[in-house]
Amino acid sequence: MFTGIIEEIGEILEKKTTAEGQRLKILAPKLLAGKIFRAPLLSVDDSISISGVCQTITSLQHESFVVDSVHTTLAKSVLGSLEVGDKVHLESALTLQKPLGGHMVLGHVNGVGQISSYEDAGNNRTLWISITSPHQELFQFIVAEGSIALDGVSLTIAAVENHSNRFALSLIPHTLERTLFRYKNIGDKVNIEVDIMAKYAKQLRSPQTKLSFEWLKEQGF
Repeated sequence: MFTGIIEEIGEILEKKTTAEGQRLKILAPKLLAGKIFRAPLLSVDDSISISGVCQTITSLQHESFVVDSVHTTLAKSVLGSLEVGDKVHLESALTLQKPLGGHMVLGHVNGVGQISSYEDAGNNRTLWISITSPHQELFQFIVAEGSIALDGVSLTIAAVENHSNRFALSLIPHTLERTLFRYKNIGDKVNIEVDIMAKYAKQLRSPQTKLSFEWLKEQGF
């Protein structure tokens, strides 16, 4: 699990097609130099969020790490379109020593959105994101003032246009400075993970589901 607070901007050093999907080597000197109680912040088999996609570290070098992506992951995210030299958002997995500064982000990308427009007002920027086929069903989980993860960044939805299947995000200067959104252009695609709480709420309201508040309580939630 993650918080949606980006810790480093990584760079794709190598990209290789494999039988299972794709292998990426990513430069991340800051994260790889990090420590938690004198232990390395990142180790082999650890989970890491790469622009919102939870991946497992398969090997480490001095300032870089390697992850392998399967075809299913590539089909529902933008990882497959990354090229050598591209930059990505990085966040290590949540631990008891880290604050929950954003919202609960699982790293399970639900689909891809596209930047349809943006508006600058002073140092702030409003991004409008469209959700098109085959991911339009995600729009039912998007509400104004709700949480969403865009390329792994925890953000608050500023406005929703149901008739056009698009929503807006207001980005303050600090967010623009710490992320890659300041470089995004109209037409660029982004990974979307809707708030898991919204999905649970819809499931609870479904007359055909076995999920209930009583069942959740029995499971320890």
